[in-house]
Amino acid sequence: MNKLKSCILVLGLLLVFISNVFATTIQDVYYGAGGHGRGDVIGKVKDFGISSMDVELIGNTLLVDIHTGFGGKGDDGLFSRLTKNKKGIGYGDLFLSNAWTPDTTKSHYRNDDHSTGTVWTYGVALDDNWGKNGGSASLYELSGTNDQSAILTDDLFKKGTYRNGQEVLVDKDIKNSYSKKLNENSLWSTQAGLVHFQVDLTGTSLLGGSEIALHWGMTCGNDTIEGREPVPEPATLTLLGLGLLGLAGGAARKKFKRSQK
Repeated sequence: MNKLKSCILVLGLLLVFISNVFATTIQDVYYGAGGHGRGDVIGKVKDFGISSMDVELIGNTLLVDIHTGFGGKGDDGLFSRLTKNKKGIGYGDLFLSNAWTPDTTKSHYRNDDHSTGTVWTYGVALDDNWGKNGGSASLYELSGTNDQSAILTDDLFKKGTYRNGQEVLVDKDIKNSYSKKLNENSLWSTQAGLVHFQVDLTGTSLLGGSEIALHWGMTCGNDTIEGREPVPEPATLTLLGLGLLGLAGGAARKKFKRSQK
């Protein structure tokens, strides 16, 4: 295979790779409402702080890495006496939507909660929110308001200081008509400093839009992160492809001119 053909092959493979992989890092600048004037984190940063979220879309698979001090601690019975189920604080579910529309009336989205911010249309529900190592998860389609399709921090705690009004779990009650299971193909795992999600988005409207919005917090919401993953439009990919083909064409013309000398 000559150098020109090799160049065209490499450019073609690069185009295929770029058209199927999008990645971004979301920094935690979201505080959210109900924080009792505590700022970004209620409690100790080493226990609850979230620094960032790495998001990567490869084909139909969404990969999310949340960098948080809570990684590896969801099975430790933290503040169990304050919770209604007496299990303490667990890992929250991951909420998704086609667009991020937070309440921006205050800096760091400090007025944003389940009733004022983004209406989440999908949720990745963990099989065991208090499991230390991870496991399987299911993707749900959500409808109605966040209060109708999700469980809030206020539903889980009987006393103590936590971030009020934040959606943290998908309401998986089979009687709940606002949450519908789509598949059981997702996975989650955790280790010290990290919570990871692998989500199969096949058949969802999330793949057809210009962005994917995300929301996650532990079940107390003591720190919560929100943001969005931009997804390039087909026209952008077409322009990129034409640019790559132009490079290949330029290389071909140079080779042709050299051969005529």
